[in-house]
Amino acid sequence: MQQQRLHRVLCLTGLYLAALLGACGPMGSDRSTSDSPGGVEAPKGSVLITGVAIVEAEHDAVTAPQDILMVDGFIAQVAPAGDIDPDAANHVVAAEGLFALPGLIDVHAHIGDGGLGAQSQADREGALAQFLRYGVTTIFVPGGGGGNDDNLALWKQRCAAHELPCPRIYGSGALITAPGGHPIGTIWDLPIDIDEATVYARGAVTLAEDEAVEPLLDRKMGLGVDAIKIVIEDGPGPWYPKPRLSRDKILQLVTASHERNLQVFAHVSRTYHVEDALAAGVDGLMHSSEDPIDDSLLRQMAQRRVFFVPTLSLYDGFIDQAFGRFEQEPYAIAGVSGRALRSLEDEDFRHQPGDTEEEALAYEAILQDNLRRAVAVGVPLALGTDVNNPWVFPGYSAHKELHLMVQAGLTPAQALAAATGGGAAFLRAESTLGCLDPGCVADLLLLTHNPLTDILHSRSMYRVFQGGQIVPGVVAEQP
Repeated sequence: MQQQRLHRVLCLTGLYLAALLGACGPMGSDRSTSDSPGGVEAPKGSVLITGVAIVEAEHDAVTAPQDILMVDGFIAQVAPAGDIDPDAANHVVAAEGLFALPGLIDVHAHIGDGGLGAQSQADREGALAQFLRYGVTTIFVPGGGGGNDDNLALWKQRCAAHELPCPRIYGSGALITAPGGHPIGTIWDLPIDIDEATVYARGAVTLAEDEAVEPLLDRKMGLGVDAIKIVIEDGPGPWYPKPRLSRDKILQLVTASHERNLQVFAHVSRTYHVEDALAAGVDGLMHSSEDPIDDSLLRQMAQRRVFFVPTLSLYDGFIDQAFGRFEQEPYAIAGVSGRALRSLEDEDFRHQPGDTEEEALAYEAILQDNLRRAVAVGVPLALGTDVNNPWVFPGYSAHKELHLMVQAGLTPAQALAAATGGGAAFLRAESTLGCLDPGCVADLLLLTHNPLTDILHSRSMYRVFQGGQIVPGVVAEQP
């Protein structure tokens, strides 16, 4: 899709995201303990899964049938089928003929339902539960969408206390951008002199060129952020050019963050943004570039282990909007909020005349080629979808992202590795997340079909466990 036509799509999207990304109120609800579909009480203490084949995406293989013993939310033992005494557990799940996969991780997930309009407390609570029902057991919230430092701390606290069903939450708190920069002066359509309280409520904070970075970082650390997200963006057009952080300020932020053992992830959209991010030493890139990324930059990323989060679901949503498409995927309709689906039927929002199929395919081809070449040279990959943009629905979008990765040329094993171990490594949590070994958190999916033979089999969920507990209402699609 030609750049100026894509910008029309982004422009219209932004008019709705201004409302969509507002701050949220406090959250809370009772956590259900019933299984689905049988209504069985969720197990407490220890659970034994028997006779399951474990999907080892990093090796593109499945194991012989294994028994998995989960105790108090962690995997305590993995052994060949029949080697663990069933009396060692107070609940046994027979899984002969099934496949076990670590819980999916989405490292670019704003908390919202993916439709249009302001998000209510109920919408956000529904979105959190929806992640789990689609097998996404861990998310990283990258600012925006009301995800400032205080709200992130509140979400983490309440989810950890099991006050509502939700995935394990990591996040950056408020994203850091230039005064009047993206998203403040672009999709939020706010003036450059808008007060900081309004900006912070929406999930961002500004940093002026003459302002020290250390007080901001120390304040964020005090509220428990897990990483820092910075915006390296002087658009997107039709707003281009907008203010953005200078190269010197980016370097200051990265250096001071690393001194505090905080990773820095950068929002980018063009190759020259990638250059500036790598020059400053960032740890990961949020989004692809809309133009080809130079091979030399990809080699730098591979050598320095800079993560790539391509968010193909976001761009696919742009294309859907440009052609006035409505979500027809049965797997989405089965579990996505009805409010979110209905909101996207707005005719003014959906169709932008003038775009052609050839332009859309050319635009998509650049994104796919960037991903293929990145993987070919060994760039570490993590799955992220940019949930809460229109058409990017919580939970469902992770399965869509897996499918889009494979359509771009990755193997199912490569895509699944990005969604499990890759996400865990992105979070510096690979010893406990994205794995099914003793000592790992007991987050896992039981599938009826092998996802290594067909990536759509990631949707064939029989059970989802988070912390050893059965997730109710799992959204499954049987081949």
